[in-house]
Amino acid sequence: MSAFENNWTAYQARYPESAQRMNGVTLPENYKMTKAPGCLPNLTINNEDYYCGDMAKYFDSQWKGLNLDRARVALFLGFGLGYDVDYYMQRYSKLLGTHEIIVVEKNVETMCAAMNGVDITKIINHEHIHIFAGYTISELFIRFRDLFRESMEMLLMSPMTNALFVQSSYKKDAEYYKGAYNVYCEAAWNCLQTYGNDPWDSLIGVENMFDNIDVILENPGINMLYGKFDDCTAVIVAAGPSLAKSIDKLREIQHKVLIIACDASLKYLLENGIRPHIVASLEREHEVQQFFDELHDVDDIYMAVCPVLYRHVIDSYNGPKFIVYRNFDHFKWLNIDKGLLDIQLSSANMAYKIAEALGCRHILLVGQDLAFGEDGSSHAMNVPFSCEGEEQFDVPGNHGGKVRTTSFWHTINSAYQMDISKNKDTIMTINCTDGGAAIPGTYIKGLDEVAEIIPGYTGSVTDRLKCLLEHKDISEDKNALKSLISKTESELMLILDMCNSGIDAVIAYRNAAEKTTDLRDMAVSYRIKMQEYKDTWQLYLMHILQSYHIKSELEVVMETADEIEAISRMDKWYNEIGCLIYIALQAMVAAKGKLWEQQ
Repeated sequence: MSAFENNWTAYQARYPESAQRMNGVTLPENYKMTKAPGCLPNLTINNEDYYCGDMAKYFDSQWKGLNLDRARVALFLGFGLGYDVDYYMQRYSKLLGTHEIIVVEKNVETMCAAMNGVDITKIINHEHIHIFAGYTISELFIRFRDLFRESMEMLLMSPMTNALFVQSSYKKDAEYYKGAYNVYCEAAWNCLQTYGNDPWDSLIGVENMFDNIDVILENPGINMLYGKFDDCTAVIVAAGPSLAKSIDKLREIQHKVLIIACDASLKYLLENGIRPHIVASLEREHEVQQFFDELHDVDDIYMAVCPVLYRHVIDSYNGPKFIVYRNFDHFKWLNIDKGLLDIQLSSANMAYKIAEALGCRHILLVGQDLAFGEDGSSHAMNVPFSCEGEEQFDVPGNHGGKVRTTSFWHTINSAYQMDISKNKDTIMTINCTDGGAAIPGTYIKGLDEVAEIIPGYTGSVTDRLKCLLEHKDISEDKNALKSLISKTESELMLILDMCNSGIDAVIAYRNAAEKTTDLRDMAVSYRIKMQEYKDTWQLYLMHILQSYHIKSELEVVMETADEIEAISRMDKWYNEIGCLIYIALQAMVAAKGKLWEQQ
């Protein structure tokens, strides 16, 4: 087989999506493969050599000054013929402690040239090398984030990344490669955020879950609605400053679509004669109550409740409710099936995932500006939240030009991009927002235009919701939950004992003159033993512990030079984890008392 055939076979097997984009691509006339006697093949683009001079000397001069403490990941921005990556693997990976190599190449033609010129199967097949060729910047964000979500180790190493700009690639497409580096950093930060940045905040979510146990038990779940509205067009209504421009058309079409309102927009819609079918609420803020209090005549509007909300917020709503779990492990631990959705940051993201779960094949976004209005307003009405203190910057507008956004809105936009990319083959997402920030992956059309062509639903969405969301007997779930809580309480106490034993073992190791293997294994063993209680450790505790655990592991990776030092400071980990587990145990005891009182 030729070099190309070997390369192509390997590439198709490892990177099928990228290979599909390259399928049938031929080298343009301005791309030439050349080979001088005694030299490696070279690529010439527009009569300019990709590699010039002594490549080894060039690579050495480029990399010898790298920070040796921050080289766990090498991010190659450009690929060329693969010589840069190959030389780095041979001479620098071990020296710099590099564990993973990520390659970004904008041009599929350049990848094709590499496959035609040299054998790069060693690079293609290497399990610690990840190639992203032919993707747009927004697509790269999604691919990077998926990479981090699949590998916790990769995520932990991301702060120690060296960006290596391949000279000829950067010269040709500097803006693309700078953008690729920026979205790499953004994807890592975004993924870290999904694990939480404060264990105490996560504890509030778990405590709220227990406080809402009777709400969970007594109300139906979104799993009863899965796929039941595939003949309906969904309209997601957020509270962006452009919402006022769409009110008249929304009022006109409300009887032929399924309207899911973000909580902040509910009162505004009702005041303007629009009755949404579902209102989504997610944010764990006391002020959310203002969106629901003093509302009357909402018996036909379902509140989609994520049970991490404060109880007084849920109680402030007088209409019917159904439960929507966010995809957190403590809801899996609960083992009361109500339906899990991969909801990210906001009630708008939650509303989108609800529409997706209901089977809607067309989803329209209205009032989803994710940017300030022309007059500097943040919302179509007064809301109890402020953008003060957030970073602000310009992004592409939905109708061209630039608009001003904040870091939080931009993160919501990124969440939309990820959700839309995963269902692009089954759902058409149309951004009908009259202004605001562009959301990559959406089609852009005015609501007036879309209203004329979307398939209308002639039945009653409300009647269908009521029929599907019938109550069931909860006694079996309640008894199972009481047994689960008793079992978990006992295991938490055992894990607490292991934390105390772990502290003693680490102190013994640190004080020992000779750091024996037995002492080392004893200090580490309690961390391993805890995880044997799988449901308690992974499902109940991990969402609470993970933000501290990740922060602790990052500190060890970035600051600790050797194993002895890492183990010697592990008593801090045992102590902090033990404190969090103790509080989680108290939440469990309180929940147990509440359930027993209801007997």
